[in-house]
Amino acid sequence: MLSEELRDFLIRILTSWQVIAVVLVAILYIMLVSYVARFRKRVSGPSPVRKMPKLSKERKPAKTRNEDDKEDDKK
Repeated sequence: MLSEELRDFLIRILTSWQVIAVVLVAILYIMLVSYVARFRKRVSGPSPVRKMPKLSKERKPAKTRNEDDKEDDKK
């Protein structure tokens, strides 16, 4: 078991004003971050839809496997 001195030492450390202040600041920071995350999630609307790029008229349609075979047979 813990000795009496060690138990008193831990109690003094955990109840010191520095430890309590750091814990309170950490709690407030976590609350602020979670509030901002919820606020940003609620305000932002749906993501914009990406438009498909326009195909130029000069492009030829892709060749199918059968068309490739016919061209190879001609050679």
